[in-house]
Amino acid sequence: MRYGHIGSFLVKWLGTVAAVLFVGLFFPLFGVMNLLQAVLLGTVITIVGYVADLFLPRMTNQIVAISSDFAMATLVVYLANFLFPGLRVTWTFAIITGFIVAGVEIFFHAKFVESTGKRETSP
Repeated sequence: MRYGHIGSFLVKWLGTVAAVLFVGLFFPLFGVMNLLQAVLLGTVITIVGYVADLFLPRMTNQIVAISSDFAMATLVVYLANFLFPGLRVTWTFAIITGFIVAGVEIFFHAKFVESTGKRETSP
């Protein structure tokens, strides 16, 4: 991480919470959530994704890391449906949220995440 862990985490958190809020506000046909639920979901997605970002880009590549962020965000949003009373989320809502979080992650990984950039070459 180039900008320190606190700065990188805050940028990731702001982008993720903004993405979850965006989906919650502009796609009400597929799911309903309030501000507190969106912030809590964004925080959980950020914590799990940040820990994964410490290891995945170094072991694999950015595409795998962003794909795992998409899958993780989709699952967290859908599974939150069973944890929060009053939260109604469909698979469509969760997938849209996953795509938007993955879009935010593309920019986050380009600016804040370092990968090794090494490729194994066969002899």
